[in-house]
Amino acid sequence: MSIRHLAALAIFLMPAALAHADDFPFAGTWKITGAIHAPWEDPARPMITDDEERYVNTLVAIARDSIKGPELLGCGKTEVTVETLPFAGLFEGGLAADPKDPAGAYDEAKASKLARELGFTSEPVPTLFQGCSEISLHLRDASTLLFGLDNRIFTMKKQ
Repeated sequence: MSIRHLAALAIFLMPAALAHADDFPFAGTWKITGAIHAPWEDPARPMITDDEERYVNTLVAIARDSIKGPELLGCGKTEVTVETLPFAGLFEGGLAADPKDPAGAYDEAKASKLARELGFTSEPVPTLFQGCSEISLHLRDASTLLFGLDNRIFTMKKQ
């Protein structure tokens, strides 16, 4: 195949490749930049962890078939799926739960209010699930992911 044919083929395939990249906005390197106490944490029973010290300022590399990073997030080659969730489904339903009665009814209005306070602007929210961990990554915007761990909500920024 001549160079001219290869160039023409590249020009033809480039829009498809770019579109394909856009349909997986999780791809890339992300830095865990901070954490806050989760609204589902029972104030009478706060969880004491060293998760912030262990995870903040670490990098996570996400591809369609792997996640590399610190333990619980980085497991190498894994099955990765993306689903969309309503605000009440974010953080395993934590935004809609009553911290004093976790088994009680979900409050969708509360979940919507808390999701908006966290910066989510519309639902459903694209969410990445991985085969090697129960941690799910919620896409807040093109450059921000959030995940919950041990009654904390961590923020990741695309690098």
